[in-house]
Amino acid sequence: MSTIYEPIGITVPIVRGEGGYFNQSFDTNEKVKQNLENFLKTKRGERRMLPEFGTKMYQVLFEQNDPNLIEITKNILRDEISYWIPEVTIESISIINEENEGNVDNYNIVISIVYAVIQTNHVDTLTFELKRIRI
Repeated sequence: MSTIYEPIGITVPIVRGEGGYFNQSFDTNEKVKQNLENFLKTKRGERRMLPEFGTKMYQVLFEQNDPNLIEITKNILRDEISYWIPEVTIESISIINEENEGNVDNYNIVISIVYAVIQTNHVDTLTFELKRIRI
């Protein structure tokens, strides 16, 4: 008897899948990573009908860079992820605040989150970059 796997989510970026309209995920670890990535790429207030969904991280780009900013940012991430993505536990967060060379007003924040999926005990890392570019 063959095992039939049911899809548990869709993958990002959204593309046409082999078995339907969207490419689907059948793996819990992949689904959780996609959900976490989707959350972190969504600005708070951006989603209609659920304006509280999303992260405040994009507002951090416009804060004054002081020694407490990195710790404040980590606390924001921990609180938001524990509320919106309760199926993970945060193992560690590292943040690198980069100022580009050439005296140009460009700033990047590189965030790396090590997390564990509670259901499977799978540990993974998600790294993403936030950019502020002079207009």
